[in-house]
Amino acid sequence: PVEPPEEVVLENLEILDESWRDHASGECIANTLALPTTAVATFDPTSTTGEFQSGEFITLINGESTAVFKFDFSLLPPVDTAWLQYSTGDSASDGTVFFSLASHSDWPGNSSDDVPFPDVMLVLSEASGGWTANARHQSSIPANLIGNELSTIIINSAPESDPLQFAAQVPSELAPRLMLSGNDSFCQTWQSNIDAQTPPVEPPVEPLEPPVEPPIEPPVEPPVEPETVLPTAGEEPSDEQDNRTTGSGGSLSWLAILTLILGACIGRVISRLKA
Repeated sequence: PVEPPEEVVLENLEILDESWRDHASGECIANTLALPTTAVATFDPTSTTGEFQSGEFITLINGESTAVFKFDFSLLPPVDTAWLQYSTGDSASDGTVFFSLASHSDWPGNSSDDVPFPDVMLVLSEASGGWTANARHQSSIPANLIGNELSTIIINSAPESDPLQFAAQVPSELAPRLMLSGNDSFCQTWQSNIDAQTPPVEPPVEPLEPPVEPPIEPPVEPPVEPETVLPTAGEEPSDEQDNRTTGSGGSLSWLAILTLILGACIGRVISRLKA
């Protein structure tokens, strides 16, 4: 009889359902931060002059390529638990991989004598079993080994392990990320650290306009009354003066005539009375 295939035992390897998408990279929800990678690449550990390779996917092959995931830990509050999440490519894989802290984070770039490729500094954890194709997986790493600096997680595979393909496009929700959890003030402290690093945006200063002063009205002067100018000796009077003089002289002439008439009448009356 045909023996059933042995059940693959997963060690430190969880296959996630689609609910992982509810927590977007960069968000801190319910005291859990989804910290995205800043760079993802592979390199040939046997080369001394090779380059880092990256793209939509990278492939981890034992003895031929090593994967590196770079993170920025500089603003992190203290972390209680940590999970590394990553997505696989079109091929399933079986074997064992090791997650370690890299010796430095001075990449990407060409390898040289001054800045060699990163090397394993401290093994954090390992995972083994079967990686499903086109799925999201996660493996735990010790949170107390995450420091407050820019750090790289380096990934190697054990001998006889299948090639393991990772989605590597940054930024992308399929790219690797760390799910980091802390105490009740974890997200609040994380946001405060970000705000402290970001200078406040001040509104633009508008130029001050000089105050508009009302126009100065010229003072209203009273009308000037015409002066009466009397003629001096030897000066001919003006027409206006002639009119006034003629009018006064005419009035005096009529008064003299009336006086004469009244005197004549009175004289006749007296003469008749005498006769």
